[in-house]
Amino acid sequence: MKYKKYIFLAVVLCVVGLQVGCTESARTESVHRRFDRVMEQARIDAALEGIEQGRLQYAIRLLEDLIESGSAFSDRAQAILKELRFATQQMAIARHADAALQVN
Repeated sequence: MKYKKYIFLAVVLCVVGLQVGCTESARTESVHRRFDRVMEQARIDAALEGIEQGRLQYAIRLLEDLIESGSAFSDRAQAILKELRFATQQMAIARHADAALQVN
C-alpha cells in the first residue's frame, strides 16, 4: 500500500514537472519568434529608410537577405525590391535619355 502511494506521488510529480518544463520551453520559443519578427520588421524599416536616403545598395542587401532567409516578411521584401529595381531602371533610362539630349 505504501508503495502505491509513493508511485502515485512520483507519477504526479513527473507529470507536473513535465508540464512546467513544456510551458517554459514554449514560452522561450514564443519569445524567440517574437524577437525574430521584430528584427525582420526593423530590417524592412531600415531598408525603406535607406531608400529614402539614397542608400540603394544597402537597402537591396537588406531586402535580399530577408528574402533568402525565408522570413515572414520575405513577400513584402520581395515586393519592395521589385519596385526598387523598377524605379532604378526607370531612372537609368531617364538619365540615358537626358544624356542623349545634352549631346545634341
